[in-house]
This record gives sequence, C-alpha cells and structure tokens, in this order.
Amino acid sequence: DSLYHILENEYDTKIVRAKRSIEAVSAHDEICEYLELDEHIPVILFSCTTYGMVQGREVPIEYFECYYRTDHYKFYIDQVN
Repeated sequence: DSLYHILENEYDTKIVRAKRSIEAVSAHDEICEYLELDEHIPVILFSCTTYGMVQGREVPIEYFECYYRTDHYKFYIDQVN
C-alpha cells in the first residue's frame, strides 16, 4: 500500500498540498560519494514538504530531498490549467 493511502485510511490524515522546489547546488562530500562525483560538481536538488490535515490542523507530514547528477538526468515540466 502507498504511504498516502495508509495515512488517509488508517490515520484519518487528508493530504492537502505539497511544496516542491528544484535548484542547482554544489555537491558536498556525502552526496559526491553516493553519486560518484568529484567535489563541487553541480547537482539538481529536488525537495518536497507534503502537508496534511490532522485533527483539523494543517501540518507537515513528509519531507524529502533527492539529488540528481546533471550529466545523467533531464527534467520536463508539463503545465496544465
């Protein structure tokens, strides 16, 4: 089962929104090691905070960061109104 499905059905937490960002940053030691990069190579940092309604209050329920090598990934954004 998905995390969101469990939160909604077992913990009565309604997912209401997410705040996401994408930015170029210099890779630090630990990220360089994981991604097999030289120090200070630019990487893409994708971060997200997901908010849910818990007992009538909007609270953050999930946060994550993902780093992507700039030489291996390309991102596309489709916006629909």
